[in-house]
Amino acid sequence: MPLLKRKPYTLTPLPEDLSPKEDVWVVRFTGEAFREYGDYLKQMALYRQRVWTCKITGKSALTYEEALVTEWTAAEKIQQFPETHVLPVLLMIQHSALKLEELADTINKRFRDEYVPGEEVGCIRQEDNQVYRCRILEVYEDDQYRVGWISMD
Repeated sequence: MPLLKRKPYTLTPLPEDLSPKEDVWVVRFTGEAFREYGDYLKQMALYRQRVWTCKITGKSALTYEEALVTEWTAAEKIQQFPETHVLPVLLMIQHSALKLEELADTINKRFRDEYVPGEEVGCIRQEDNQVYRCRILEVYEDDQYRVGWISMD
């Protein structure tokens, strides 16, 4: 839910004793319903102001709809983040004194060049020179890894 001036915002509740046949004005992206057109216009004017903030990214000066789309996009990207990398990344971030851009570069370089336990990768088996799915079980020095085969198909 987008933030209004960096504070949580509560949507307007549906009018009480609303009948199914009653005409109302509905905000399409929130589902809020208003009996009075003036109330609807007032709410829409608020949603069009650039006073909203994405709760996930912190990006500000957005309209309500822009903040909502930014949140959905960020939530999708978070879901794509590999579970195996969460703990190592958090440990790198925890006591870091680096600037945000430098920290992001450091994390990117580390995980581009190294594997972490639990990560699924493609491995070439020496016996038949075929690529198979495997999981990193342990990481040793000098880019050595112990792997477990997931699939030999």
